[in-house]
Amino acid sequence: MRTFIDQSLDEFKSELQRVLFPIFVCLFLNMMLHEELKLEALAFFNSVKNDFENLHRAEITLLETVHDVSRLSDPEIAKFLKNKFFVKMSRQAYTIFKFQIDFS
Repeated sequence: MRTFIDQSLDEFKSELQRVLFPIFVCLFLNMMLHEELKLEALAFFNSVKNDFENLHRAEITLLETVHDVSRLSDPEIAKFLKNKFFVKMSRQAYTIFKFQIDFS
């Protein structure tokens, strides 16, 4: 996804980059829900978290406390699984994003 966004037209790049953090969080937490993916989830988190620390430092700090599935029941962590992210983007950026999702 990052490669696709990085190769997108400059006028849509910043809008499309906004979806990366919610996707990152969703992937990490959903992987942590499966005990057999715990090590891969932690490796994924550690390999990508630096990309988001400037804009999402508080959330990254909180997510760093997730080391096993039991931590997902904490209300501060569970909110990431229960609540939806709202990402504002233009119709054109959304169309480009949807096209990528539909044909991936």
